[in-house]
Amino acid sequence: HESVALARHGLRLVAQLPPSPTRDVLELDLSLTLGWSMINVRGYAAVEVEQIYTRAAALCEPANRRNDLFRPLWGLAMCYLTRAEHGQVKVLADRILALAQESGEPPARATAHYMLGTVSVYTGEIVSARRHYLDGIAIGDAHLGRSDLPDGRDPAITCRGQMGRVLWLLGYPDQAVAVSEVAMTRATRSGQPHSLVFALWADMFLRQFLGDVAATADRADRILVLANEHDLPQYRTWAGIMPGSWLRCLRWN
Repeated sequence: HESVALARHGLRLVAQLPPSPTRDVLELDLSLTLGWSMINVRGYAAVEVEQIYTRAAALCEPANRRNDLFRPLWGLAMCYLTRAEHGQVKVLADRILALAQESGEPPARATAHYMLGTVSVYTGEIVSARRHYLDGIAIGDAHLGRSDLPDGRDPAITCRGQMGRVLWLLGYPDQAVAVSEVAMTRATRSGQPHSLVFALWADMFLRQFLGDVAATADRADRILVLANEHDLPQYRTWAGIMPGSWLRCLRWN
């Protein structure tokens, strides 16, 4: 919330400046900060998130920040992914990949593979998703600390977290558990709250798929602690939903 307030205040001040490339660069940087903060406060699919990242994308080219264009495109892709507008996501993900191939920058490459892997999961292309997540893991491992996704997460952690679900869907539950546990261990060592809460979130779903009620509830409890400590309403909601769904399943059985 503090980040949102400060970014908005900065944008109000920028609006008072005369048009110039320097002004556009300031607006772009503040918009990218505001976009990620709004995702945490309002959710990925919020109209404000779409508006902020649309403006940020428009600012990239005239500000000579084309190499940063993958960042607002990622924000838009996450917005549309949450709205289940998968066609839009695929277009944006392909564009991010083209930018990554053009620039060769590890953060853009990692972002492209993470996004393509994630939309592939939602469209049922599980083998393709596995391939993209493996690429994201390789980039993250090779460029530790220099290939973070636009939200600051390590792609080696996030792609491993998502890989757990993919491997379970492909019929490899033991491998799924192993890769998910590595994601949680690395996230804990990173000291980055959002990486840890995401790794726990991914593992919570995997444990649910495996029918492990105790582990699912444990992950939900740990997520709730982090969500309350760092004010992450989306994860707070997931943590609240999951135990309830398990209680219903137990009653049905």
